[in-house]
Amino acid sequence: MGATGMDLSTTRVLTRLTTQFDSIEDRIRLSGETSTGPVVLWLTQRLARRAMPALLNWLEKQTSDAPMPELQQEMAQQAAESRMTPQEPVMTGAENAAEAMLVYEIDLGFGEEGARICFKDRAGRSLVLGLDRLQLRQWLGIVRNTFQKAEWTLDEWPEWSRTSGKQDATVTPAILH
Repeated sequence: MGATGMDLSTTRVLTRLTTQFDSIEDRIRLSGETSTGPVVLWLTQRLARRAMPALLNWLEKQTSDAPMPELQQEMAQQAAESRMTPQEPVMTGAENAAEAMLVYEIDLGFGEEGARICFKDRAGRSLVLGLDRLQLRQWLGIVRNTFQKAEWTLDEWPEWSRTSGKQDATVTPAILH
């Protein structure tokens, strides 16, 4: 995992994403749409546990100088999750029809308005997901619920992110555009 510049000319962009836990694979399945077709990314617990704190820390830096920053974070997270609307999941067709990729590395980039998450495999293929702050908070809520469904610990997650959105982790995940 690193924070490097991304060459977007060779990187495909994810336009929609569905996040689910696959109990047979014991991994997070990210079903995505790109301009070239559907893709399935497999995210291991080890890599997810390393990437999520970096994303959460970036959000925390946004209010670090404000009064009661943890309360502000909790309120912002609750507001973001309450604005999620259920959508149809990304359909990848038959398992062998979608390109599959085991995520080996994640590069993170941050700007004024949001984050860029670049998922890479060992073969050098990469897919980038751009999220504004609201979308990032919503996706992190989905990932947190996925961790809970998988019965993975939330030790790396700050308290403000654990208390928001006490939803049933079996709810169909929302999709971010």
